[in-house]
Amino acid sequence: MSLIGSLAEFVSSLEAATLHARVMEHVKMHILDTIGAMLAGPHTPEGSAIGKFIESLDDQASHPVIGYSFGASLPHAVFAECAATRCTEIDDIHLGSCTTPGSVVVPTALSLAAAGHFQKSADMLCAIVAGYELLIRMGLAIDGPRVLYQGVWPTYMGAPMASAAVTSRGLKLDTRTTAHALAIALTMSTGAAGRVKGPLSSRWITLGAAVEQGVIAALAASQGFAGDEALLDKDVGPLQTTIKAKEKLVESLGGEFLITHTGLKPYPSSRQALAAI
Repeated sequence: MSLIGSLAEFVSSLEAATLHARVMEHVKMHILDTIGAMLAGPHTPEGSAIGKFIESLDDQASHPVIGYSFGASLPHAVFAECAATRCTEIDDIHLGSCTTPGSVVVPTALSLAAAGHFQKSADMLCAIVAGYELLIRMGLAIDGPRVLYQGVWPTYMGAPMASAAVTSRGLKLDTRTTAHALAIALTMSTGAAGRVKGPLSSRWITLGAAVEQGVIAALAASQGFAGDEALLDKDVGPLQTTIKAKEKLVESLGGEFLITHTGLKPYPSSRQALAAI
């Protein structure tokens, strides 16, 4: 089975009944923590600007955008929510992968829930677990803490695949279709991020767009569009130059859930600055 196939099988077959109570408690805690960031984000200067930008893209769209007073299409709602959540710097972080999964996964899941795509809360919780797992594992596979200082943003690199995983669960896609969704999302993953200076950083727009692309990838797969399931199995290519440890994508997959190793921030700051605070 291809690496993408293995990831897709994990995403589509995950069942709440098989998850340890400790994992579920972590999921609920991270949902609440991220909701706090989602509600705070729109009140920041960056979050306000993000809202105005997204509102200008949609006319008379009715999907609620959490934290804002306007509606948008589902992909644009996820875009705004993710961008506003991440700009607060109070979202959670997994240190080993140098990723902030909550800002990507939770807004995607909550928007899908608001659109009626999860019939039971357990379905949404499984989608969140799957999204955290794929995003963190991508960060581990590229050695996030190292590549961050080479101009690669680990969260940005894994965001399309993670949001595609969450959306695939929300759309109830089978394993094969989920594999196509993940493959399409991977073609939208670059990870390249500059060091933007100025009062309104495009950094948040970049991440919001990446998460939106993951949603679109799953929606496209659900309509029959196919992706290259062998993308991660090739020896050469753009992804291979960044993903140096592909085995970490599937190592002990489903055995230990990495959301339980994801930390919360007591203050709005990058994690490396918390000790100074």
